[in-house]
Amino acid sequence: MNKKNKATATDNKSYHHGNLPDALISAAEDLLDSEGIEAVTLRAVARQAGVSQAAPYHHFKDKNSLLGAVARRGFEHLIEVMQARAEKHAPEEDNLTSYGIGYVEFSIDNPSAFSLMFGPAFDFETIDDPALIETASNAFHLLEQGLADHIGVPVSDTKEFKTATLTAWSLVHGLACLEQGERIDLSALSAEERLAQIRRVFSMVDFQAGFLQQ
Repeated sequence: MNKKNKATATDNKSYHHGNLPDALISAAEDLLDSEGIEAVTLRAVARQAGVSQAAPYHHFKDKNSLLGAVARRGFEHLIEVMQARAEKHAPEEDNLTSYGIGYVEFSIDNPSAFSLMFGPAFDFETIDDPALIETASNAFHLLEQGLADHIGVPVSDTKEFKTATLTAWSLVHGLACLEQGERIDLSALSAEERLAQIRRVFSMVDFQAGFLQQ
């Protein structure tokens, strides 16, 4: 079997099992981690996945749509990490703090994905991927629910609650970005020290959102 036929056979097997999109996304993740976003092209991903150069175009119309799929998987993983952290939290730690710790830990463990998800590398508005928008929104809503539980009020569309949620997100996202930019090194802290640091950060949420409890 020559190289061309071998690639075609791989494509056919992938299509038959319905796993080619996942394989392409995984290949893109590998390239993103090892070589950076500029290396993630449809041709490079096809080579990485061991399929023909035409194969990715059956699932992704361009690089932007492929990056959107990688970002969607990143948001799914972020939600899993945040929820897992909340499930095993200490008695004195509420969900908001757990979600915050999970958020920061995700950024530490997945720096390339985090930069893609929240950076300017691709434009959400140009991607026809409702699942991406929904998944990203679900991550935000998780933090939103954690805030509501933290301050003892229901989730609402009021200006005050939205401002408090934005404050909580900005604080924990700021920590993650400072870590990404090597301005601080949360990865060097013990689990207890990291928890204490995030608790101190979220004390600002209590200060800002206190009026919601009135």
